[in-house]
Amino acid sequence: MQDQGPTLAQAGPWIARHRGQRVVIKVGGAMLEQASARRAIARQIRLVREVGMHPIAVHGAGVQVDRLSAERGLPVVKHGGRRVTSPDVRDLLIEALTQLNESFAAAIAEEGGEVYGMAQGSHHSVKGLRRPPVMIDGQSVDFGCVADVKGAQIQAPEGAIPLIPSLAVDENGELCNANADGVAVQCALAVQADKLIFLTTAPGVMRSMDDDGPLSTMDEAEAQELIDSGAAKGGMKAKLEESLRALAGGVRQVHIVDGRDPHTLLRELFTDEGSGTLISRGRP
Repeated sequence: MQDQGPTLAQAGPWIARHRGQRVVIKVGGAMLEQASARRAIARQIRLVREVGMHPIAVHGAGVQVDRLSAERGLPVVKHGGRRVTSPDVRDLLIEALTQLNESFAAAIAEEGGEVYGMAQGSHHSVKGLRRPPVMIDGQSVDFGCVADVKGAQIQAPEGAIPLIPSLAVDENGELCNANADGVAVQCALAVQADKLIFLTTAPGVMRSMDDDGPLSTMDEAEAQELIDSGAAKGGMKAKLEESLRALAGGVRQVHIVDGRDPHTLLRELFTDEGSGTLISRGRP
């Protein structure tokens, strides 16, 4: 029998509890690559809005940019997982984000949702400072058209769902590449979000790959311990660092969940058991 997601009996108490809350949902570009996945995520975000919450979606386009770069013969250069962004790569990034934003917006519109996307100006919502050259492994690295995110101002019409791409306007008014997780954190801080949700390709936060499943809940100290001990690596380490930044700034809770399941967002928000890892300022 096909999984239909949470039942009304399961969801009802949580819907009442979350009504009126602001939630920022960060979605990786890889999860929006397939039309069926876009529809599943769009459907869940639309339902979150329908039950009285106020969602903001943030997305990157890393997979799409890598593919376009290969097709057009542009080298993909990264340091520490961060993309070196020449003017040509910046233009390619904007193209990829525009296409993906339009497809995502169309999927939400098909579900009956109103959208504030790049076509309406959402790519001007985030502000940043151009990143200066930095030393990596003893060498000076200039990341080019990359901005470190410093703030956000989202001016969406009432009832519309903002779709914010991983871009920031620098001090000279130019659009620059920006880290999507960092964009999500700044959007959450800007609207004083109750929740920040990272939809990932991991089941949640795990102490080790030998564990049967992710940690259901954790607090800031436990997250910091995973970072300091080296147990959290790569993308998960980065997400935990951004999670701590969000919590320190006033976001009440951060969720890290597997976005590949068609109902994972609804299960995390509207069931007792959830579906990933909930990080709170102190145990929930």
